[in-house]
Amino acid sequence: MPSTFLQAQLERQRRMIDALQSTLSQESAAPIEIMETHLSWLLLSAYQVIKLKKALHYSYLDYSTVETRYGQCQAEVRLNRRLAPNIYLGVSSVMQDGCGALTLDGPGSSVEYVVRMRRLAETQNFDWLLQQRRLPPEAIDSLATTLARFHEKLPGLSPDPSLYVEDLHRRIREDTNTLAERRYRLDRNLIKRIATALHGIAYDLEHTLRERVGAGRIVEGHGDLRPEHVYFAPEPVVIDCLEFNPGLRTLDAIDEISLLAMECDRCGANWVRKRLLRCYAESSRDESSERLYCFFMACRAMLWAKLAVWHLARDPERNRDKWMNRSTEYLALAHNYVL
Repeated sequence: MPSTFLQAQLERQRRMIDALQSTLSQESAAPIEIMETHLSWLLLSAYQVIKLKKALHYSYLDYSTVETRYGQCQAEVRLNRRLAPNIYLGVSSVMQDGCGALTLDGPGSSVEYVVRMRRLAETQNFDWLLQQRRLPPEAIDSLATTLARFHEKLPGLSPDPSLYVEDLHRRIREDTNTLAERRYRLDRNLIKRIATALHGIAYDLEHTLRERVGAGRIVEGHGDLRPEHVYFAPEPVVIDCLEFNPGLRTLDAIDEISLLAMECDRCGANWVRKRLLRCYAESSRDESSERLYCFFMACRAMLWAKLAVWHLARDPERNRDKWMNRSTEYLALAHNYVL
């Protein structure tokens, strides 16, 4: 897709967001906040969130046309209702009338699509509660049980066991190669030691990994189980599933929960990680070895170290210290899990 085509769409979308902010502010008689992420714009009112997907096209994501964005909006609502059934309200059309005025689901013709969500309070957020040291133990138990039931209900997928194991090795190689690039000036010896340990554990656990494929432990899960995506409202809900790429949310159930567990450690809440994994194991009746959890947590830490430095690849001078420190934190976690 030519970049000029996408750039023209992005400019149109920016104007659209400004126009919708004005219209919605007038309708609600209250200010509407705009928030921008790498993949979308958000319009936030006191009670609702409107998400507009950006016109983007990457190897792992296609939001390049109105039609593809419509399909991804539908997928986002459908997939996220699995863990947040009352949060995702639906897909709305951005309508343009004969005078060029834009509304949601109003008169005229459809020119874009958005996802509508109920807005959740920051004080209900797992990450906020974790940072404030206000996360009650019973909330952790409830979340672990919810995730275990979610994974249990998902149909087990049957990838080729050999290809599945090779894909784990490929991911380790890709993350290692990116992190070892000289421009990031990370500790290349440390990265090499972690990678060697991960490959070694993957070889040692190959029989276990293959058995888990046969036991139906590979599922199409959430794909991005981070603390900022978890809320207690008051029951646990999880938002922002990776709707745009089935491959990124197809994984071992233990791999999925390992991301959340690893992030608890990064926040200095080791006790939360221990309780979460213990309760999850009991609820799921999946008594996997600690070494398997450590393997997946280390893999997740390496991936997120890579994603942190990718921010520098896009904008080398913006928040450089933040992303370098974040990557270093993740590498330290990976080291602790496997060495």
